[in-house]
Amino acid sequence: MPARRKRKGEKPHALGSAALLALALLSAAGSAGAVLPAPTGLDASVDSCWGVRLSWDDLPGADSFEVSRGAEIFHTVDRFFRDTGAPEGFSDYWVAGIDADGIGDS
Repeated sequence: MPARRKRKGEKPHALGSAALLALALLSAAGSAGAVLPAPTGLDASVDSCWGVRLSWDDLPGADSFEVSRGAEIFHTVDRFFRDTGAPEGFSDYWVAGIDADGIGDS
């Protein structure tokens, strides 16, 4: 799998063993062709049986979402993602909306 490229202005959503440590909120212009803003309302929880569960607010215009942990990239059409393969300890997560123009801010 290729390395994930860093996007301009990107900030990580860091997850500790049981709590979300940081949340980046970015905004973008609402004009046509604008990059989707980062999802807001990111929440995380850890379950010993089911791994890490991330959820976020609705993002108008997003057809799906890209969730990244390190070099691993996952996709979902839902407003949540369950990482059953998350390693123990600290992990950084990025969530970005995807529309017809590509991947938005994370």
